Amino acid sequence: MARPRLRRLPADPEERARLRAASRLRRRRRALAALPQGITLGSVFFGMLAMVWAPTRPYAACICIVLAGVCDMLDGRVARLTGTTSAFGAQLDSLADMVSFGVAPAYIIFHWAFASASSQPIAGEGSAPFSPWMILVFIYVAAGAVRLARFNTGHDEDEGPAWYFEGIAIPTAAGLIVTLVMAHGETGWPIFKSPVIVVPVLLVSSALMVSQIPFPSFKNFRNQFMKYGFFGSIFGGLLLLAGGGPGGTVLFVLLICYIGYGLVASVSDNLRPGVSILDDPPAGPNIDEDDEDSYPPDEDEDEQ
Repeated sequence: MARPRLRRLPADPEERARLRAASRLRRRRRALAALPQGITLGSVFFGMLAMVWAPTRPYAACICIVLAGVCDMLDGRVARLTGTTSAFGAQLDSLADMVSFGVAPAYIIFHWAFASASSQPIAGEGSAPFSPWMILVFIYVAAGAVRLARFNTGHDEDEGPAWYFEGIAIPTAAGLIVTLVMAHGETGWPIFKSPVIVVPVLLVSSALMVSQIPFPSFKNFRNQFMKYGFFGSIFGGLLLLAGGGPGGTVLFVLLICYIGYGLVASVSDNLRPGVSILDDPPAGPNIDEDDEDSYPPDEDEDEQ
């Protein structure tokens, strides 16, 4: 077998130094890229752990999905902060979303709300019988896959910040489902586990994912008030959850308000012709550049 040929360094010392510096830069960039990608894979881990705990510990499984959502909010921001955004990272994030916010929440809601004791699979004793409720859960998973595919093919980084999403994002739909389970565990209200609530939540979240209704983006905000208000509410719910309080119920109410705001804003937009909430906010004056037309002519120039 032929031995691999070693690349010879150029004789010029300056060229050698340039190549070594470029090699160190590539290694540093790969090391930095591993940070956001590791956070994304952490989301996959929490999604897998949620599926393991779903049949016996649904509340703990829902907390895993919440932690996966935290990873999903961090990985993109870390990638932009370190300058390591790439197509590979975007595709990895999409696949992680399908596992953590598509399959895992569906698995949780099925075992929590629809799987009876007789349909639970027992190791070594055959598989569980088919349940018609699986079709409803499949609709949610399919809608999530369509939502991710549409976002991947329709989103362009060069178009600038996306102020609104078309339809709710799949982490939002997953959050609505798991916080419903958590609200039931925290309040003990049986209505939360009733098909009267569970079925509409699944169908509405599935329909909104594939709809064209605009919902505010979590990544870009029109003003600082909306930014700090949103993240402050999320942080407050997570802090309450970490302290043993009804954080899941608070997050469930916040998500209901978010979806309600998007629906009301969409209806209001349709009632005002010529105005679209999808439009970018109006650009203010550019104070960095002087506009010659905005100043009166110099008196000396007039005399000349």
